[in-house]
Amino acid sequence: MAIDHVLAVISVSDIEAARGWYDRLLGRPPDNRPKDSLAEWRVTDTGWVQV
Repeated sequence: MAIDHVLAVISVSDIEAARGWYDRLLGRPPDNRPKDSLAEWRVTDTGWVQV
């Protein structure tokens, strides 16, 4: 079985505080905000972090 994409999902209680933390960790704002309660950063060609 080949793995083509990886999505790491991190549950948080305060999206804005978490988003600020990940902005600083990754050095940029999220690549995608599909809704107010989600932020996504593309960290590799096939890997994402979703908060």
